[in-house]
Amino acid sequence: MKEHEELTPVAPLSIEDLLDGRISRSQLRSDGTYLYWVESRPGAGSGPCLARAGLDSSPGAVLPAGVSPASRVYGYGGGSYCIVPRDSGMSQASLVAFVRDIDQEVSVFDPIDQSTVLLSRAPSGNQGRSYGDLVSTSDGRWILAVCEAARSGGTPSSRSIVALDRSSPGHVVELVNTSGFLSSVRISDDGTSIVWTTWRSTTMSWISSELWGATVSTKRGEFELRDHWHIDGGSGVSVGQPTWHSDGSLIYISDAAGWWQPWQWRKTDGRKDRLCDVAAEFHSPEWTLGQRTMDELGPGELICKVRQDTRDYLGILDMSSGTLSRLEQPCVTIAAVCRHRDGVAWLGSTPTEPSAPWWMTLGERSNKPMSASKTDQRQIPVSLTKDVDGRCPIRVSVAERFCFDTPSQRVVSGLFYPPTSPRRVSAEREKSPLIVFCHGGPTGAVEAGLDLSVQFFTSRGYAVAAIDYGGSSGYGRVYRDHLEYGWGIIDVDDCTRAARYLQMHGYVEPGRAAIRGTSAGGFTALNALASSDVFRGAVSWYGVADLMELSATTHEFEAHYNDWLIGPLPESREEYLKRSPIERVSQMHGSVLLIQGSMDSVVPPEQARRMMDRLRECEVDCSYLEFENEGHGFRDSHSIEAALEAELAFYDRILDHS
Repeated sequence: MKEHEELTPVAPLSIEDLLDGRISRSQLRSDGTYLYWVESRPGAGSGPCLARAGLDSSPGAVLPAGVSPASRVYGYGGGSYCIVPRDSGMSQASLVAFVRDIDQEVSVFDPIDQSTVLLSRAPSGNQGRSYGDLVSTSDGRWILAVCEAARSGGTPSSRSIVALDRSSPGHVVELVNTSGFLSSVRISDDGTSIVWTTWRSTTMSWISSELWGATVSTKRGEFELRDHWHIDGGSGVSVGQPTWHSDGSLIYISDAAGWWQPWQWRKTDGRKDRLCDVAAEFHSPEWTLGQRTMDELGPGELICKVRQDTRDYLGILDMSSGTLSRLEQPCVTIAAVCRHRDGVAWLGSTPTEPSAPWWMTLGERSNKPMSASKTDQRQIPVSLTKDVDGRCPIRVSVAERFCFDTPSQRVVSGLFYPPTSPRRVSAEREKSPLIVFCHGGPTGAVEAGLDLSVQFFTSRGYAVAAIDYGGSSGYGRVYRDHLEYGWGIIDVDDCTRAARYLQMHGYVEPGRAAIRGTSAGGFTALNALASSDVFRGAVSWYGVADLMELSATTHEFEAHYNDWLIGPLPESREEYLKRSPIERVSQMHGSVLLIQGSMDSVVPPEQARRMMDRLRECEVDCSYLEFENEGHGFRDSHSIEAALEAELAFYDRILDHS
């Protein structure tokens, strides 16, 4: 890590800047003419917007005003739209199938005549239903989807793969049904085979999942499956992202060799081959549906997102030799990739620019801005959603990677963001205070791309450190498995050691540190406050406080995740109590700010309210903010603004940063 330069005061990041243009993390699609992606539009009553742009056109909304695509399958959604080819022989703009945010039904929209056709039927009785992970058959007749049906009276939900008939709206065929979970349904180009991934309700897909296939029959106009076959996965192997290759083989991700790497399966002989042995991750935990981090470029070539050492890369994989060639491009965080025309498109962010769609040609390996005309010869790619010369309005704090060894010789990595303003640093205090960021998941990972929530604090004189504690993704199966039975111990210890490391090496002032996190990161932050005196305070955004209550009330997707993170109940009840922040209030060495949404189904607000009551009973300095109509992740700009301003005031007070 480098010595920090002398800084002069600059304007801090405004709330308006922070909320400007948020892009969906995983969805990017191409129909050969346009690129499609989902944008968030923070604001009262607003929702996600489906956008598109071509090489010669500016970005614009696809769906009518006020219509938003968003899936709620498994509580986290994903795959809320797909591109639908028109009837054979037509060269007009593609149709778009999407899940309507308002009622979770599937519709098809025609951008030419602005018509919308409802494909699914409203649920009957007390049964609620959600769709996600949409994909169209090559002839455009059928839309395949994952469907989750919630039942009343305490009966568990069921999950299925369904086919919606565009030629007969309202005709929905159930293909596969399970009490477990399903994702990644994909049909071959010739329409004869279908594959999907599945995992049991007692586990998570990144722990153990299976890849299955079946033969498709469309006799008499119906869509039917027969001859089911198991392809790979299970028994502690995680699989994902099946993609049909042009030669009829199947490309998919498996961590059988210790890393999420691409494999190939041939239906003709059942042979399975690993395509690349690079020690890197080509996949991420599937909290949401529709992940796409690889695509076919041509016969024998794949474009891949690759994760190594806290940053993402784009690589071209030669399937015959296993050689991975890195593409030169500016993004360090990449969410999705796909082939587009004669090049590659991706969703990514640079250290100084927010997440946006990018494109570059590959034939001559030269870069071209997608928003430019065909005659434009500039060689640096520019995001579709920003002006060519547009930049973040503040001096950006660029992340510096750091790492340290634990007593067990495990290497922990993180990103350190120095403050970009000497605000409130006096002659007596030459160093800035530190805020440690704990990612959620807890399988998430730090991101080196521009994170405006980080910049909100660095532009106000705070240093920030984001930690890839044990259990984080991006470092292979062994590192991810460190959190098995270790949640609340390994993560807390790593974040605490990171703060001590930065203090000992003189990058921040000792004695002035706070810790914050969202969801699982909030659990880590609260436990860190009870485990040592390194931090003066903790901020928890909809974080877990009571593990016993979490196990009793959380949604079905994560109902048994704690069995792996802590241990099965009732045998491990004492561990649940020992690691629950609500049971450790008397040990907390500092102040607490709790931020919660009133409609959170993952961590219900009653849990946060009980944590607040317990803190106040024990005379621990505690502030509590609950926001109406917010769930597990805030969407309304007014809520985000109020929460961040309260968090900043909290740090200013407890860290004496005034």
